[in-house]
Amino acid sequence: MTNPKFHKGQVVKLVNTDKTGVICEDPKIISGQNYYVLFIENQYKTYSEESFEVSETKKVDFMTLFKNKEFASLKDFLSYLTYIKVERPLSNNLYAFLSSRTQFEVHQFKPVLRYLQSPYQRLLVADEVGVGKTIEAAIIYTELLSRNKLDRVLIICPSALRLKWQSELRKRFNEDFGLIDSSDMKLLFRKFERSPTTVSVKGIASMQMLRSEEMLQNLKKLQIPFDLVIIDEAHHMRNQETNSYNLGETISTLADGLVMLSATPLHLGNRDLFNLFRILVPEEFNSFDTFEEQIKPNEFINLALQRIRKKEIPAEILEAITKVESTSQNERFTNNPNYQFCKKLLMGKTSLNRDEIIILQRKLNELNVLSQIYTRTKKKEIDIKSPVREPITLEVEFTKEEMEFYDIVSRLFLHLHPGCPPGFLLQMPQRQVASCIPASIEYLRDIHKNGIIDLSKEDTYDGEEEDDKKLVLTEQDLGLIKNIIEQAQKLQDPDSKTQKFLEEMTKIKQKGNIKKIIIFSFFKRTLRYLEKKLKEIGINIIRIDGDVPFEERETLLTDFEMKEDFIVLLSSEVGGEGLDMQFCNCMMNYDLPWNPMRVEQRIGRLDRYGQLNPKILIYNFSVNGTIESNIFLRLCNRIGIFEQYVGELEPIIGEMVKQLTQDVLNVNLTPEQQKAKADQMAMVIERKKQDLELFDKERSKFIGQDNYFTEQICDIQKNERFITANEITNLLTSFIKEEYPKTKIIDKEKEIYSISIDERLKEFFIEHFKRENIGSEIMDRLLDLLNKGTFSVTFDYQVANSNSHMEFITIRHPFIKSIINFYKKRQFKILSSLKFEDKEEIFTKGGYAFFIYLLEIKGFTKSLTFVPIVVSLKDFQVDTKLSDKLLNILRNSQDSTIDISEESVAKCESIALEAMISQKRNKETELKETNESLVNDRISSLTQTFNMRKKRIMDTINRMRENLNKKTKKIIVMKQSELVNLERHYNERKTKLEIDRKILVGHEFIGGGVLHVG
Repeated sequence: MTNPKFHKGQVVKLVNTDKTGVICEDPKIISGQNYYVLFIENQYKTYSEESFEVSETKKVDFMTLFKNKEFASLKDFLSYLTYIKVERPLSNNLYAFLSSRTQFEVHQFKPVLRYLQSPYQRLLVADEVGVGKTIEAAIIYTELLSRNKLDRVLIICPSALRLKWQSELRKRFNEDFGLIDSSDMKLLFRKFERSPTTVSVKGIASMQMLRSEEMLQNLKKLQIPFDLVIIDEAHHMRNQETNSYNLGETISTLADGLVMLSATPLHLGNRDLFNLFRILVPEEFNSFDTFEEQIKPNEFINLALQRIRKKEIPAEILEAITKVESTSQNERFTNNPNYQFCKKLLMGKTSLNRDEIIILQRKLNELNVLSQIYTRTKKKEIDIKSPVREPITLEVEFTKEEMEFYDIVSRLFLHLHPGCPPGFLLQMPQRQVASCIPASIEYLRDIHKNGIIDLSKEDTYDGEEEDDKKLVLTEQDLGLIKNIIEQAQKLQDPDSKTQKFLEEMTKIKQKGNIKKIIIFSFFKRTLRYLEKKLKEIGINIIRIDGDVPFEERETLLTDFEMKEDFIVLLSSEVGGEGLDMQFCNCMMNYDLPWNPMRVEQRIGRLDRYGQLNPKILIYNFSVNGTIESNIFLRLCNRIGIFEQYVGELEPIIGEMVKQLTQDVLNVNLTPEQQKAKADQMAMVIERKKQDLELFDKERSKFIGQDNYFTEQICDIQKNERFITANEITNLLTSFIKEEYPKTKIIDKEKEIYSISIDERLKEFFIEHFKRENIGSEIMDRLLDLLNKGTFSVTFDYQVANSNSHMEFITIRHPFIKSIINFYKKRQFKILSSLKFEDKEEIFTKGGYAFFIYLLEIKGFTKSLTFVPIVVSLKDFQVDTKLSDKLLNILRNSQDSTIDISEESVAKCESIALEAMISQKRNKETELKETNESLVNDRISSLTQTFNMRKKRIMDTINRMRENLNKKTKKIIVMKQSELVNLERHYNERKTKLEIDRKILVGHEFIGGGVLHVG
């Protein structure tokens, strides 16, 4: 036994980590070793003596550093501040700002601001198609990644979108996500069972795979906690009766952060939207019956925000706010400290200053629950000039023989297999004939050969739970099909439609003004037939359908994009799902899906964010006498789908199309009656469309005001409250100059730098890559780069966006991460002596001492911010104007030697500290008024949700006990396990909230110096 190395009250650091804690008790001897109880990360933990070392944290003394003239150069001082901002992320900065290969759009940063300012860590992004939801979700992810360690991140999307997500994250955000299949998920389950604390995941999984019973049971049983889950196409979870909804509800209980994306707008009075809100924040949305009453006060909160924006007097704003007390939610507001704060702020005032307006806007937004969890941006609300959609109809007349063949197939399959409803299965042969007669003959041969109609081999993806996809045919059925195949031998090849198609394609190619065209078909056989015919006339083609592996689709699409000669892309529904083709402005519907929303999705591949052409050409075939032309093309034309975006109609159209399909397949209706049904449906859709437009105007009453977030983003940009390209450039160049001077970095041209790397720096980076376990794709790319010896980089997002092969250095780049890790062990000089030329003569000239503090708040609301304080050396007063702008001023200053007495600086330090403590006390006072009540409200909501879910589980267990057998016993065991995990999860969240009752406001001196303003 050895004497203890440490003592009670000592600050120590865990070996090989940056975690520090305080020893709470005298050491205990266990098996001859000293063990200590440590308070670390808000918990008491026991460690052996070998587990930690003395923390080298030293108190920074400003005056000692000043007396010793320990001044850093401006470049080094700015590098130090950048290091602090990266290592200890500031609440009022945006770290994902201008750090991806994307075009900057203000609206794309609204969701991340909503997410960061919401206490729920939940958000439904319901932007219109083409606005950029994928980018917005990735911005949220990269922002959180810059702030926290994310060990478990899961993206859930329809299977067809997995590769798109992987590609976008890698290409635009330099993030490597794996594709997760069922075997990967089962391996994750096994690893978690063995060692829950060491399992990490960063992948993309399909909704179809995760909603299976086996996966759902394992997720509920194991309760794997995720740091962040992103769910794309979340509207598939809107129906409570489906496994997709069950998956959403399960994931919500497991995820610390949850982002749901959907282009499908849902009416506030609609249960579908309520169900999505219930998945997101079940503690706030328990009952659909009270939902409309619950959101009624939002109208008055938003009215108040409008009046603030119009600069109306406080009495008018107060009058709007107090209207919430006339609603059924009166008690919810009168007991809310934020509401009382707003009333108190406005009472008796005749005007509001800037700070009061900012805090009032923030408090009012916090009172609107929907504002914190829901965001929707439409194209017309932003400065995106949508291209004009120009439809072109290609009229085709079947020959007498072709029309007879179409009629025979239609009649046969509608009367085939007595007892089978005239649904999706039996309409497919008829639709295949209308699409392409030669391909339909091949289709009939396959049906005859296999004896079944098998939709599982077709590209008919719709993302929802699907009905039976197979129908076994009788011998009599097969005999009738054989007769049709024999009659088909008389038909000409190519058929009338193909001839028209080839003529049109030849014309388009000869004109020369269109270089790329996408041709959509519902059927793989049609695409293969067209591929053969186009090759025969010398046209370059690429085909993408469900048979083409995901991994190949991106390569093929890149070939299509980069090809300069005339080229055609043949795409099926599944093949084109998730592919962004905004570089192309011409498409052709070779056949029409019977659901108009599928047509909209096709057009949406081209009509989306980034489409620079002023016009999109949409060719449509119209074959007279077919249901496609007589009914569905007619319907699409009536509702204007080819001229304008109609995505908001999706919830309306879905059920109506099912009914119309049944009507057109009804053998008792004449063609004229069928047309009348389609016209009737178009009229209903038009009325619904007008209702939606009216609702859209009313939407802002309830959802929230975007202006507040727009102003915040503009303020972030104006005051550079993000890590700028210059800061990253300075960090890298300063590091190289000081640590690896043999490496040369040269400013080659505008925003592009050339790096000639020496072997030592190369080894330094590679060692970091190995420790950080960087994704294989990114690792290979960086190793190739380093092995070149000399390579080009940029720190500018615009250069990176226009040059996809240029290495883009951001704060998340492995180069910068390795430097940040290196700097953790470095002792910085934290004072600087500077001068600033005030060319605009905004500030008072003279000498100043400046001090930068970190203000940290812990409680229900948590924040970390820089507080710069500048004190005049002339009158020893705090200069608020200079204090507000200090960080911007430093970036434009120069090194200087200023002769100032120690006595004057000491006096300034005392004044600055007094000002800092005053700000700290004001924050404590403000938070004490609200913190306790906010914690109580959240615990109450959490407990209500817990009791609701516990009752649901207990009801299931009790039902199973009434009929005990092998199956019900298994369900009981599973539900009991689910209950244990639910209680554990509830207790953990409640414990965290109890810790938040205690308000802690602390400050820390970060750096400072002297500044002469001239």
